[in-house]
Amino acid sequence: MPKVVTKYDLLISCPSDVMDEIDIIRETIDEYNRRDGEKNNTVITTKHWSKDSYPQSGGRPQELLNKQFVLDCDFVVAVFWTRFGTPTEKYGSGTEEEIEELIKSGKQVFLYFSDQPIKPSLYDSSQYKKVIEFREKYKDRGIYDIYETSQEFEKKFSNHLKQYFDSIPHEKQEKPQKGQLVIQGVDGNGKPTDRPKLFRTQLGTQLLNLEFFKQDKEEILSLFEKIDNIRLSGINKSYHEAIEIPEKNKKILCDYASDHNININMGEFFHLGNLGGVKNIMTLGGYSVKGTEEEKRKYLLIQNLLTAVNKLEDYINYFSNMDSKYFLKLCLSNQGTRPDEDIEVRLLFEKDVLCKKEELPFPGIDIIKGFDGEALSGIYKAKKSVSVREYENMITSFDHGLKYTIEGRTPTYEEQEEINRKNYFQEINNIFIYDYYSEGDMDIICYTQNYIKHNTNIYLPSKLVFNSPPDKIRYEIRSKNSPEIMKGEIDIKSD
Repeated sequence: MPKVVTKYDLLISCPSDVMDEIDIIRETIDEYNRRDGEKNNTVITTKHWSKDSYPQSGGRPQELLNKQFVLDCDFVVAVFWTRFGTPTEKYGSGTEEEIEELIKSGKQVFLYFSDQPIKPSLYDSSQYKKVIEFREKYKDRGIYDIYETSQEFEKKFSNHLKQYFDSIPHEKQEKPQKGQLVIQGVDGNGKPTDRPKLFRTQLGTQLLNLEFFKQDKEEILSLFEKIDNIRLSGINKSYHEAIEIPEKNKKILCDYASDHNININMGEFFHLGNLGGVKNIMTLGGYSVKGTEEEKRKYLLIQNLLTAVNKLEDYINYFSNMDSKYFLKLCLSNQGTRPDEDIEVRLLFEKDVLCKKEELPFPGIDIIKGFDGEALSGIYKAKKSVSVREYENMITSFDHGLKYTIEGRTPTYEEQEEINRKNYFQEINNIFIYDYYSEGDMDIICYTQNYIKHNTNIYLPSKLVFNSPPDKIRYEIRSKNSPEIMKGEIDIKSD
């Protein structure tokens, strides 16, 4: 008969001078899994940077390790001897950062200091001083132990490990009669809170200070000047079909120039001389442009200017629309003493308060390509912290790699627009995986959580987006291990 086994991840955190103890820790864990793990239906896996990290860019080294596996660990064993380690941006060493961050989250920390004789070749007075200072910091908190030999360390760690796991109710023990799952908010420091606060993105303010935005505005001004300085003769008396700038495009550029106090000679600005076009069967009904190099150059500059203006306006409109919305971070919390699974969460809102996924601000076709899965996740998904894990869904992860495209040839401009649009909405669907429906005067979203460990918090699949501030949010939770529906209400903190 299949068993439900609870998996725990143990972080091994030690400076570079501690090597033998790492082997002892792994051997002790293997022995525990063989001796006690099966009868308790538990298994412990060890995590260490040397085996569980991978090359990654985009952040400071310790922060990347934290994201890769440190913050997801359930408890940590840390050992110090002569060295304290290399400082990080926040702490005296990577080991200290890992310990402190896991302590903040309320996770178990096994901390040991070695009093073994120090080899002269290993001794660094400045490093050892930091170890002693760190040891003093925790001397009255009862969370560390001291050993003088490897054998003593092995015995102490084995006993501490057994005591810790003997204190945890396991699957074979009697199940609790009441569920311990609740929905909580998450504050700005990534910690659960009973009164979460709505926030705005402030993307509009950030946009004005972004380097690309400043550069794009400078490029637009430069294009206006280049075009305005090109003087062409001729009145389109060529045998070609005359090419002219459409009136709607003229209006877009004239409005931008007026709004930004750009002075140009409008009588000459859109004049293209004798530029014309002939139909070209090789371009599926398109046109080949005919004219002088200067006429072609001016026409191309105007097209580039129109693209740049539309792109900039799309960013401004999109960010302004985003700033009009209200965002909220929530998490599912297991406050019980055992895992739960097959969880269904329902959240209930007053009608029209929630911004559904099809109502989210649309980036605009000229910038939509830049809003890929990574960019949208940065906007709509909460980053995991030491206290709250990310929501993970196997189907979502699989679909995330699917991309619309056209095989065998380069798509036309219109086809590429449609491809970008489809890929955008695919990414939105990958993030907002809720089922949406209405009952009476309530809007409801529903999602599933396959599994959650005890004393664990997991973000909802996405941040919630609102058209107007809600006062309260009701929730209902059903799970495999609860005989009744768990209901609750969240008070939303106002500014």
